[in-house]
Amino acid sequence: AIDNGNIGGQFASKTQTFNISGINNALNDDTNINVWAENGAIFFSSNTESAMKVYNMAGMEIASANPAISGSVNVDCAGIYLAKVTNKSAQKVVRIQIK
Repeated sequence: AIDNGNIGGQFASKTQTFNISGINNALNDDTNINVWAENGAIFFSSNTESAMKVYNMAGMEIASANPAISGSVNVDCAGIYLAKVTNKSAQKVVRIQIK
């Protein structure tokens, strides 16, 4: 390893404890945004007006839904997609499989 700090091997054996913030948010979803797939479409619902964008695995936006309390978009092909639902206070990205 490169010793740019001139601490002579200390950094390789030194241990540090990091407090990870946000892990509770990853485990306890409090966004009140629900996303699911059914019959070739991706649906969302929220307690506030939200918009949804759907991306394929290449990162290209393939569909979007205008802001509403709930909505859906049809997906033409089977595959894996990312659905991003955003409102004024939260954002949720969900991996969705269309069969």
